[in-house]
Amino acid sequence: MESYLPTGADNIKKYWSRYYQGSQGVVFVLDSASSDEDLEAARNELHSALQHPQLCTLPFLILANHQDKPAARTPSQVTYANQFHPVPL
Repeated sequence: MESYLPTGADNIKKYWSRYYQGSQGVVFVLDSASSDEDLEAARNELHSALQHPQLCTLPFLILANHQDKPAARTPSQVTYANQFHPVPL
């Protein structure tokens, strides 16, 4: 298993697609304690990834980290904020 951790810096985002070829899935990590503005930016990036031709057919795992912080959103709040519905396992 290989993993890549591209940063969210705007000057790096243009290179993200270089890592898409050969991918078998996507793990999308977002900060559950981030500001509303940052959560919206993460949602926009996630929705862009879900629509990308090289990624749209792959499984996505969305992880909400920083659950130990007082300002952390619950998994339900993260689900609602990202406008998607979880798939039952």
